[in-house]
Amino acid sequence: MGWALIYFFTSIGMQWSNDTKTYFFNNVLQLSDSINVVGNIVPAVFIALVISWIMIYLSVWKGTKSVSKVVGWTAPIALILFIAMIIRSVTLEGSSAGLSFYLTPNFSALLDTEVWIAAFSQIFFSLSVGFGVLIAYASFNKQTEDIAKNAVIVGISDTLFSIFAGFIVFGTLGFMSTSQNVPIDQVVASGHGLAFVVFPEALSLMPFATIFSMIFFLVLIIIAYDGAFSLVEAINTVVVDKTKIRREYIALVVCILGLLAGLIFTTNAGLYFLDIIDHFVNSYALIVVGILECLAVGWVFGAEKLRAYVNKVSEFKIGVWWDYSIKYIIPISLSIIVALQLKAEFIENYGGYPDWAIVVGWVAVLAPVVMAFLVPQRKVKASRN
Repeated sequence: MGWALIYFFTSIGMQWSNDTKTYFFNNVLQLSDSINVVGNIVPAVFIALVISWIMIYLSVWKGTKSVSKVVGWTAPIALILFIAMIIRSVTLEGSSAGLSFYLTPNFSALLDTEVWIAAFSQIFFSLSVGFGVLIAYASFNKQTEDIAKNAVIVGISDTLFSIFAGFIVFGTLGFMSTSQNVPIDQVVASGHGLAFVVFPEALSLMPFATIFSMIFFLVLIIIAYDGAFSLVEAINTVVVDKTKIRREYIALVVCILGLLAGLIFTTNAGLYFLDIIDHFVNSYALIVVGILECLAVGWVFGAEKLRAYVNKVSEFKIGVWWDYSIKYIIPISLSIIVALQLKAEFIENYGGYPDWAIVVGWVAVLAPVVMAFLVPQRKVKASRN
């Protein structure tokens, strides 16, 4: 979110147009040679982080009242800009080559465990499964809310959004491939490399580059913004339920702690730490929490009992297949994926990082799981009518 803020303002004048890779790693991140060289805090990234957390606090300090107002503005704006980016991307010269690359299946990839772990991680992250976000927000619903319909709408919407985002990415990559006269597999990238190196380069080649660059990074900011304050609100809701402290104070403390925790990512080695945390949280923590949730729902609370309640309040009825999915299919499948990934991790350290850095990643995985069992639990009201 902070990086996107920086790029939004530097879109004026296209400061990265000469060499996007050098600009991102040397000018913006001021990246050190390795994770062993933490270095200093990068001022621009630090300021962007502070602005981001101020925006998040202003969105959650009144709970769902302030959150709903923010979403009421940001979601439609993001959708409009998103559609504009789709239209622009698919009408670029050479976009058809990129779309063909995107839509042509490679079934051999289904045998790659890294593809499966990446797919599960993406779904967990984009749907906020394993974060407690959906549970926190669901606690504000009426007890008669149509749960199944909401789940279907959210799931389908998220999938469609991801698919159409692929049209933006690969339409633009096809344009870049044609402009530079290189095979498309040589311009394909992922993660931060795609958003802050490849895309800026592609945008700099377009007509009206400044306008479309600002639109692109504004979309990134809004999407990151909406996701970030939903995570914070999930934490706030739990603390409010357990302490009854005023939400404004809790939100302030959580945001300050979030800012402090993010300082390591503003250093010269910030990208390395972000890479490690991102890998271990997405590849392990979220999936482990998902497995535990399946066990809690399927075996402790009772899948049959929950399905009966959902069917009672929902227009769409869930069949008995759901019980078997929650109790057996999903936790077993996720466990196999995690086991295969663990095997690869023990053969070689992720990313070639030193042992101490890998320990940091595992702490990020185990700390929230351990805390979940150590923090005393007590019942709270099922509805906030």
